[in-house]
Amino acid sequence: MASHSEQCGVDRLLFAAYCGELHLFKKVAVKLDWGEGLAKTVADIKDSNGQGALHHAAAGGRTQVCKCLLKELKLDVDVKDGRGATPFFHAILGGHIATANYLLKNGADPATPNVVLHHIFTPLMLAILAQSFECTKLLLKEGAGPNIGSFGITPLGIAASEGETEMIKCLLKGGADPNIPNFYGLKPIEVSALNGNYEDVMILFPKTSPIQAISHWSPAGIIRHMHSEEARQKRNLQLKEKFMELKAKGEDAFKRKEYLMAIRWYTEAMNADPLGATLLSNRSLCWARLKEGERALSDATACIMLRPDWPKAYYREGAAWMLLKEFGRAADAFSNGLDLDPENRELQKAFSDAVEASINSLEI
Repeated sequence: MASHSEQCGVDRLLFAAYCGELHLFKKVAVKLDWGEGLAKTVADIKDSNGQGALHHAAAGGRTQVCKCLLKELKLDVDVKDGRGATPFFHAILGGHIATANYLLKNGADPATPNVVLHHIFTPLMLAILAQSFECTKLLLKEGAGPNIGSFGITPLGIAASEGETEMIKCLLKGGADPNIPNFYGLKPIEVSALNGNYEDVMILFPKTSPIQAISHWSPAGIIRHMHSEEARQKRNLQLKEKFMELKAKGEDAFKRKEYLMAIRWYTEAMNADPLGATLLSNRSLCWARLKEGERALSDATACIMLRPDWPKAYYREGAAWMLLKEFGRAADAFSNGLDLDPENRELQKAFSDAVEASINSLEI
């Protein structure tokens, strides 16, 4: 464990990288080097999210610091942080076009996917979400695939959902296919129509193949259809079907012990049922299996808010507190569950274990 002074040095180093204070950055790096060499010293320094100096410099749009790290210290341009995000991702998310361009010229992969909020996004998708038109143009110029997406999400689909008219034009010019439906079977033009973005519908219309379900194939006809009762009922039915499909995929992934994949499927299912306590409970369990106590607790807490009368929700909360070594709070959570289901043996054992762990922690 780092001493207080060493931790302060680490914090100063990363702060200097983010703020572009190159002189201070080098000065602190030298002080932190205990003989392993500056390159290894700096490469090994990470914050609690696994982000190093290059991530922080890119997030701050500090091209000169990035240049120092890549040219002088020879750091890996595509190094990933604790959540799988590269420095290029951080530059794109911050809309720092010059820094992103510099990273690209020095070997950054414009197609490397990154995990954000349990979704997998390509840099192009992130640029659109960040509303960075210049970054979007840069990525398309550098060969980022305009049709590469994940979990039924494509760059053009995102632009249509967000009502980003200029992005839509740019993507179409760059080869985006407007006939790729999202996970719920809707093409970008249908999404734009549903959102009432008539201009976007007009732009997408000439390049979109006619949809059989829409009898009057015209921009106005598409908008009328998308807001009809028939279309609404069909969407609701599709939503229920997709929910069951996604939930089943999450359960299958869990059985295979592919917990991150299960989390992603459960998260996608929440788009169809955002108030699903069962999904939150399942996702909390996945986080617990991955030893991610904070995230397990967050989902368990949300689950309790939705279903305060469900014993399992309190069991999930208690399990999360156990991971965080907050044994007293864990015992309280299990006790709350037992108030609802006194004969629940799983809760009884968990409560007993939590009380014992709490007592033992006081004796140490």
